[in-house]
Amino acid sequence: MGEPLSTIYALYFQIRIVNALLLGIIWFLYLKNKRLPFEKGNFFTAILVSSTSNVICDFAITYNLYTQGDSSGIIREILYRLFMITICLSMYFVHMHIEALCNKYDKSHRRNNLIISLPLMAAVAGGIFAPIEISAGENGVYSYGTVVNLEYVTMGIYFFLSVIFLFLNHKRLKKKKTANIAMGLGVWAGFGIIQILNPSLLLSSTGIIILELMNFLNFEDSKVYINYENGCFNSMAYRKMLSSYFNENRKFYVAQISFHEFHIVHGKYGHDICQKILRDIGNIVEDTLGLKVYSVEEEVIGIIIDKNNYDEEAVRNLANKIEYGFTFNASVIHVTGTIDMIYCPDEAESVPELEDIFSFMQRYRDRQQSFYRYDKNMYKEKERYSDILRILDNAINNDGFYMVYQPIYSVKKGDFHSAEALIRLKDNRTIGFISPEEFIPIAEKEGLIMKIGEIALSKVCEFSQRANLIGRGIEYIEINLSAVQCIDQGLARQIKDTVYKYGLPYNFLNLEITETAATSSGNMLNRNVEALRDMGASFSMDDFGTGYSNLAQMVDIQYELIKIDKSLIWCCYPEQRKKILMKTETEEKRDASITKSVAVLTKIIELINDLKLKIVAEGVETKEMVDALSEKGVDYLQGYYFSKPLAEEEFLNFLESAE
Repeated sequence: MGEPLSTIYALYFQIRIVNALLLGIIWFLYLKNKRLPFEKGNFFTAILVSSTSNVICDFAITYNLYTQGDSSGIIREILYRLFMITICLSMYFVHMHIEALCNKYDKSHRRNNLIISLPLMAAVAGGIFAPIEISAGENGVYSYGTVVNLEYVTMGIYFFLSVIFLFLNHKRLKKKKTANIAMGLGVWAGFGIIQILNPSLLLSSTGIIILELMNFLNFEDSKVYINYENGCFNSMAYRKMLSSYFNENRKFYVAQISFHEFHIVHGKYGHDICQKILRDIGNIVEDTLGLKVYSVEEEVIGIIIDKNNYDEEAVRNLANKIEYGFTFNASVIHVTGTIDMIYCPDEAESVPELEDIFSFMQRYRDRQQSFYRYDKNMYKEKERYSDILRILDNAINNDGFYMVYQPIYSVKKGDFHSAEALIRLKDNRTIGFISPEEFIPIAEKEGLIMKIGEIALSKVCEFSQRANLIGRGIEYIEINLSAVQCIDQGLARQIKDTVYKYGLPYNFLNLEITETAATSSGNMLNRNVEALRDMGASFSMDDFGTGYSNLAQMVDIQYELIKIDKSLIWCCYPEQRKKILMKTETEEKRDASITKSVAVLTKIIELINDLKLKIVAEGVETKEMVDALSEKGVDYLQGYYFSKPLAEEEFLNFLESAE
């Protein structure tokens, strides 16, 4: 081998080393951070893989030339053919990457995608079967023939397709991205022209790598998609990935895993421990399903599963694995998760709709199971929820509520000295009668309860003043406060202004607070109670026996009345017992249970009496109950034995007849 030719081959080798270094830098920068599996990322990965294969072939050709000189051989021919095929592959993926960057690639458009791939197919077929000639001369070794011509034509087609596509869709990209792509295509075109004018230089690989580098600059910083506190992708990545799936008309499942005890863990151990737990659970999900994990909210993580990869049994098994115990300072923190699953686009056609359904599932389900699939029944529940919400909105704005009053009987006085005011919706045609037990929780969750509470209070005060209930012997009216009202800073002012407006004494109101609300409302409730008590209002603990039965709360808040829930009373009577247990008991077991229930009820009444508090028994339906409860020391009785809740005129008529 002559010295000049050897020098040329050494120069080839140096250029290939530079190519490899550039490609290695791109690989390193691309892989060092977690990335979202967008199509544009998939195509860029394909460019890197095909370019790497091309560089390997290029190295092998250069090494073969350097060691074998101008002698031909089957190995050199195979390497040249592979070189041609991989460089055409790279240019095809460059074009597809540009399509994906402009959000114009659609996997479902198979016909269009097939047409675009036809030049590549021809180039691959030619690279395998078409004739190729390899020539050595003073300036080096170069190839020519049908294979090379197909390579030039194919790369030219994809180059011009890319230029035309970029020109037509440049408004979909930021100016910087458009400039980077245009510059990369221009550099590659320059190297291609040099390659055509001097076939022995083999610079087309270098042009592709520089084009890759310019395209790489178009990637958004992957760090903006990472939640570095727990190592998962963040909510922005989650929504962007979902948007990508919807835009591509893909069929997929979305699961959100919410953790029940996180608010307790956060309050006791702090934010950092919660994030450590999420990191561990995220690793469990990734190891079990092999999927990307997204931190949607502080106590919710999400996963996206392509329909073809969905395995419901694996997801259900995951539900069993996310009962997690985390050891911290010799304490074991136990958290359990619930998986909510939605199939898209059949059940949700956009990101906002998907988020709306998940929000409904998380707040409306009883969370007793570990896995929920959004189905027809849940769809009906959601539709009913939405209907009720619309009815509530309309009722607030168009006087759509009315009040009913259930009389309360005084055992000592032998008359009806008070009543409980209960709110009802006037609209019973749209979806039928809606119980307050159903619409009040919805009003609380949707932030409507304070307005509804204000409406209820105004109606009670207006009716009490207009009908002169005090003159009719009514000492006070009981009004329910929801858990949300209990912790509202404006509650005391709202009640004070309304009662003053109608000229009623403040002690005419007795405010009912459920024991569950009292236990969970904290210091704000205590401040509200203190402010209202200073005005003269009194308080009842409502539904005693259904929540935590927190006896300390009875003392701390200083209730005047304790209302024993009907569930405690009905357990003591065979017919009523059937209504709440909803199951069949043997006579022997029923009698034994009733004996125990009576003993419990008796002790509760004795305890409350010992605390010098008045007792109201709810759900009184028979003369037997009246006699037994009166004998045990209950002060007041309320229930259908005396009267159902009555509208205003009916209530007034009832009071007149009771006299």
